[in-house]
Amino acid sequence: MDKVAKSLARARGQVEAVERMYQGGKPCLEVVQQLAAAKEALNRIGRELLKAEACQLVTNQKEKTKLEKVLQRLFKS
Repeated sequence: MDKVAKSLARARGQVEAVERMYQGGKPCLEVVQQLAAAKEALNRIGRELLKAEACQLVTNQKEKTKLEKVLQRLFKS
């Protein structure tokens, strides 16, 4: 399983845990905090996918390195 697939599986687990917390009557603040964490995990996965796709479009290694630096600054990751 690749990195993105593992991250997606982990995010799915987070969302399922949020659902259990909600159904179990956990305090709203706890549920919302975990929901925010799951949302950020999905955002991180999206950024990684965008970076990978953009870098695949660039064939020149020097330009690819420059693009990776720009994307890192843009996404701060």
